[in-house]
Amino acid sequence: MQWLTVISTSLVLLLVGCDGIIAEPLAGKYVLITEYEDTHQYTIGVRAGGGHSLDVMWVSRIAHNDAFIIAKANDGYYIVRVAAEQILGPLSESAFQKKRIALRVPAVLRLKTLPSLDSSNSPENPY
Repeated sequence: MQWLTVISTSLVLLLVGCDGIIAEPLAGKYVLITEYEDTHQYTIGVRAGGGHSLDVMWVSRIAHNDAFIIAKANDGYYIVRVAAEQILGPLSESAFQKKRIALRVPAVLRLKTLPSLDSSNSPENPY
């Protein structure tokens, strides 16, 4: 199973920069990668050389400022501490809320649902 993740991650990394892939800056090194031709998913990644790492896959909701990125993905909630380059998660909803308070993530950061991706449309800028 672990090697399957490596293969799928490598495949997506090869696709970054090709048609069907958009990388929108979020904060610091982090970008929101939109892949709307094959996997139809949003991923939070880090700029790395000519491509991107894939750190949080299947993101459906997101909010960010210069200090934090918060996200809901298929496997739970995430908090990214931008300056520390630290990704916390996946977290349950209750653990996410507790960690959010402990880290003083601003209440004004509210998760927003990202537009649906399918093969019939290319995504608009979600912001």
